[in-house]
Parts: sequence; C-alpha cells; structure tokens
Amino acid sequence: MDISIIEKLKTNEKIVFGPFCGEIGWELMRWCGFIRWFKKNNPEKQIFVSTRKDRLDLYYNAVDEITTFKIYDDYMTYRPNMYRLDFFPTEHYIQLLDVTKKTFPDSYIFETPKDKDSSNRDYFPSDQMDFNFQPQENNKKIIESILLKHKGKIPVVLSPRHRIDLNNIKTNRNWIKLYWYRLFDMFVRSGKYLVFIVGVSPSFIDPPENNCFEVLETYNNRIDDGSISQIGLTIEAIKHSKITIGNQSSIPILSNILKTPTIMWGHEGHRHSILENPFNTTCMFFNEQPGIYKTEPTVIFNRMERFLC
Repeated sequence: MDISIIEKLKTNEKIVFGPFCGEIGWELMRWCGFIRWFKKNNPEKQIFVSTRKDRLDLYYNAVDEITTFKIYDDYMTYRPNMYRLDFFPTEHYIQLLDVTKKTFPDSYIFETPKDKDSSNRDYFPSDQMDFNFQPQENNKKIIESILLKHKGKIPVVLSPRHRIDLNNIKTNRNWIKLYWYRLFDMFVRSGKYLVFIVGVSPSFIDPPENNCFEVLETYNNRIDDGSISQIGLTIEAIKHSKITIGNQSSIPILSNILKTPTIMWGHEGHRHSILENPFNTTCMFFNEQPGIYKTEPTVIFNRMERFLC
C-alpha cells in the first residue's frame, strides 16, 4: 500500500473514512483493519467511519464515531464490485457523501476509490491491521443463547454466497441452489452439527425446517437500532465455530482473520488462502475454473468430516 496514504492522514486531526458502499471483503481486508490500527496508534486523532448499517460491528468501540446508512435491494438490484456498487445511481452516492460531510464538519473525508480503475489489490501489511473485533453485547448474547440451545452439537458456519453477476458465464461465481440443498441434507442426516447460516437472506435460499440450522439474518431483523448486526452475529458465530464453509467470498476471508479454519472453493486460491490469510489460518481450498463452480457437496462435506474427526 502506498505509504503516502499514511503520511496524508498524519496531517489531518479529524478524518472520516467512507462512505463504504462496495464489497464487504474489500472494506474488511483493505480498510477496516487499517482504520482500527491507525486509531489505536494515533489516539489523539478523531477517527470517524461511514459505512453500511449491517457492518457497524467492524468498527464498534474502535473509532470515535460511526454513522451508518442502508442500501435497499442490495445484492438483488446492485452488484458489489470492489470498492464500488455497480448500477447504484451516482446521485445516491453523492447524497451519502453530502450527509457524511454535514455529519462531520471540518473533517478530512478519505474516500476509497469508486471508479473502474480501483482494482488495486494491495492491502496494508498485517502489522498495520487490527482485527481484534469485539461486537456489541446483544450480538454476543444471541450467539451464546443459540449455542446453549444446541448444547452438545458441533458448531459450524455456512455462507451460501449469492450475488448479481454479469450476463456472462465466465463471471457467474455462485454455487447452484441444488448444491446448497444437497449440503443441507447431509447436515440434517448427520445430526451432529449446529449450522450457522450467515451472509445471505432467506429470500435467496432457505434451509429445511430442522433444528440444526440457525439463520442469523432472522435475528438481525429483530431490532432496528443497530445493536444487532449481521456482521456482529457472524463474527461471534465464527469465533465459536470449528470451521467455516463457503465459496470464495468475504465470510471465509473473515474466518481466516478470526483464525477459524475454512473450506473454500473458487478460482482465486492463492489470493484467498494465502494473500488474504495474514495469520496462516488453515484453509482447505478447492480450485475451480471461472464460471459455475462445480465442486460437489459430498466432497466438501467429507473434507469437513475428515478435518474435524
């Protein structure tokens, strides 16, 4: 990462990072950890963050103030693409930026890149990132209650990633729904596991009615004051689980950061299992060709069983 960024930040006493609109994985690996580290090492500076409402716990108790916003129909209408949100109207982003400026007057606004030239994959070294997430208490209590309810079962995290991709088979990176339902059925038949379903709305894929599944999105919707967030619940679920399973995306990357082993599949194995794995967390990666991912659910389930036995 360009050292001039840090030098530029050192000349300002009030700094706003955001508004963050793009992929959570890019915010997580390229900015979140650095922002937390920068505040910890520059306590005299006032550090503010503008991000989406369900990402609040990435910065909770780590910066001076967080302002959040909600983007409706996200992942159904818009396509997260690095730092930007494809198809998101420019005027809507300008409104978000204006609100940020009014909320934090006399502050330096540090925006992440938004245009199509923002493909720089560099990120700050691990000694300039802090991932010691401590979510809000409501999130911790919910996960604790779920674990107690399923006492005796092995907790694991599943991330049924789904996103809007371009109308080109080479860019379709979603596992087909049938594969997810086959994997769900294996967990049901096993009877040994508590399965946290994270990072997806039940409107996309709904696991069968079985007491081994806990869809965290349903808990996230209970309170609208921000004290329960999807990412806060997800962080706690990953911390208490034995393994995280999902094709290459932000949730398995988050698991790498939290030092919970992962099983991933996709076409960027080196990036997701090495470059974006600063703590060398165990990452079992199945390499795919760009397009429709075809690793069979039985392969994933059997690999998990061998690892956990």
